[in-house]
Amino acid sequence: MGMVRAFSLLAVVLMVTGCATLSREQCQRGDWYSIGMADGQAGEPVSRLDRHVRACSQYGIAVNDQQYRQGRTQGLVDYCQLDNAFDTGLRGVRYQGVCPPAIDALFDRYNWAAYNVYQIRKEINEVEDQIRYRENRLYDRSLSDDDRRQLRYTLRDLDIRRDRLRYERYRAERYLDRLMDDARFRRSP
Repeated sequence: MGMVRAFSLLAVVLMVTGCATLSREQCQRGDWYSIGMADGQAGEPVSRLDRHVRACSQYGIAVNDQQYRQGRTQGLVDYCQLDNAFDTGLRGVRYQGVCPPAIDALFDRYNWAAYNVYQIRKEINEVEDQIRYRENRLYDRSLSDDDRRQLRYTLRDLDIRRDRLRYERYRAERYLDRLMDDARFRRSP
């Protein structure tokens, strides 16, 4: 029972320290404007400040939330550019509703379209990995005829799924292209 308790305690400690948003050094340095600016440029919601407060309170260090908020506001000016909606989505980062109301819905729409392309591409890569794995397994001489037959059925299903995903990617990329053209049009004088 003592061993189970020790592992449980270790797991809790790892969870708490693994979730810390700032190191002791960052908290001690206290450059809250820069930390806020970096969070704003990353599109982090204001709730990120609460996580910083918890992280620094572990070291007995207070956060200057006014400086943090000023920096975050400045960082959001950089983040809330419509081109960034596409860039972040294509990197697999989903928008968290941090931009001003005037562009919030448009930013979300652009980011979602790019994120959708990212997700489909990722799924295609996963299916192709599964196909390669199963194709390599076909060379295993120890497989029974039934196992080989099952692998071929699975490969056929994976090929069909990959073709469907490629079509979805084509449609999603065309839609994304239209939205990117729309964003360019909005920027032009």
